[in-house]
Amino acid sequence: MKITIKEIFFYCIAALFVIGYFVLLFVILNKNIPEGNMQIALLLFGTLTGGVMTILNYFFGTSLSSAQKNEMLLKAGGYTPLIDNTNPIPPDGGSGVK
Repeated sequence: MKITIKEIFFYCIAALFVIGYFVLLFVILNKNIPEGNMQIALLLFGTLTGGVMTILNYFFGTSLSSAQKNEMLLKAGGYTPLIDNTNPIPPDGGSGVK
């Protein structure tokens, strides 16, 4: 299967995020951070922890394989998206009620 620019972008962002996570973990554990900055570092660490969990769920969960399956079906002509994003605003101005 051919790797697209979009996939390369996903992989690069995920790699940078995970590398940054472990760099921050190393700094928190091994460096003497001033008390005022420690709170900021721990807040950032907690935020990055949530992001790393999301990245792991994407790459090792069903999201990646589901996206690959949808792409293969779309190329084969056997896939019709459930949501039509070609016209996101209804003709009545957006209420959706007739």
